[in-house]
Amino acid sequence: RELTAWLVAWILLGVGLSAMATAAIGGLGRAVIPTTGGTLPVVAFLVGTVLILSALANLAISFLSTAFLGLIVVGLYRRSTGRGSMGRALDGQKRLAGPAVIRLPRRAWRWIGFAAVAAAAIYATVLSLNVPVGDSIEITAHRGSSGLAPENTMAAVEQAIVDGADWVEIDVQETADGIVVVHHDSDFRKIAGSRLRIWEATYEELSSLDIGSWFAPEFSGERLLTLEEVLLASKDRIRVNIELKHYGRARRLEEAVIEVVEKTGMESQIAIMSLKRESIQKARALRPEWTVGFLSAAAIGNLTRIDADFLAVNSGLATRSLIRAAHRRGQEVHVWTINDPAAMSALIGRGVDNLITDFPAVARSVLAQRAEMTTIERLLVDIGSRVRLLDAAAESTEDDA
Repeated sequence: RELTAWLVAWILLGVGLSAMATAAIGGLGRAVIPTTGGTLPVVAFLVGTVLILSALANLAISFLSTAFLGLIVVGLYRRSTGRGSMGRALDGQKRLAGPAVIRLPRRAWRWIGFAAVAAAAIYATVLSLNVPVGDSIEITAHRGSSGLAPENTMAAVEQAIVDGADWVEIDVQETADGIVVVHHDSDFRKIAGSRLRIWEATYEELSSLDIGSWFAPEFSGERLLTLEEVLLASKDRIRVNIELKHYGRARRLEEAVIEVVEKTGMESQIAIMSLKRESIQKARALRPEWTVGFLSAAAIGNLTRIDADFLAVNSGLATRSLIRAAHRRGQEVHVWTINDPAAMSALIGRGVDNLITDFPAVARSVLAQRAEMTTIERLLVDIGSRVRLLDAAAESTEDDA
């Protein structure tokens, strides 16, 4: 019982110290790394520094733990040769002249060292093979370049084109008179201070609202857009990802969107997605050849079983296993809404197909930086993501969709 108690105490002390050291250094890393100003080589350097500090701390703890175990063994051995509780238990048995020492030949130690180095080399090789040499990814401007211009406005669409986005994502709903307009929320309280609900007002009533001044005075001229206006402005300049917003009030949103797309001749330059599975199923049934995507903010079973060309998920769902499973089924994985450069790089390394961001110019900068980075630097950023040093900045919520 005494021996067991000492061993349990030794194990708990070693594990506890290691956990505290790892948590402290990891917390320091998470606090420092997002403040790098978007320079990925600096991120890689800081991740490497955190990993080295963690390794040194755990090495020191391992040394102290081993020394403490030695003290326990020696102390218990000395007591066992006397008349303590363990000494009495040894009465009538052959007393040991001293503690047993296991001596391994030098050849065995060499083999152990070789095995350790080989295991480390194999692990490093496997990690490096998972880091893509060239990045194959597209960039979507979330509600336009909504980090630089008011969301879902012509200014945001034009800024997305300037910023080099491949896609612009917009939200569409129906007005009371059946016009498909571009807006995210159910009303205009956030961006215009109005409680008018889209399905309760006509387009003419809504078109006078100033939806730009809330962002900055220079955008005071921005007004509610129709889907047709966005498609005509985007044609042959940028592709458009149309998110269908229902709020339980849509009557024939899918049909109306299809009519506008075909009217503008944008069939090959658009995608349709929705949070509602029934909506994308309806769109798929109406136009089987069009690109449709399922938008998800939470795990609801096996997402890859859904009949969709792509899955648009928040960063928490964009695991390596989901990405691999989706790719096996021929689906792409789009991730929203990622604005931190380090998080962008980590997700690119994870294998996502499309980054949805408020700052597409930042995503372009990340791709340019990654093109100049060495495999080791990319690997360090990737490891930082695996050990959750970079995930804090990638958190997103359902309202971000």
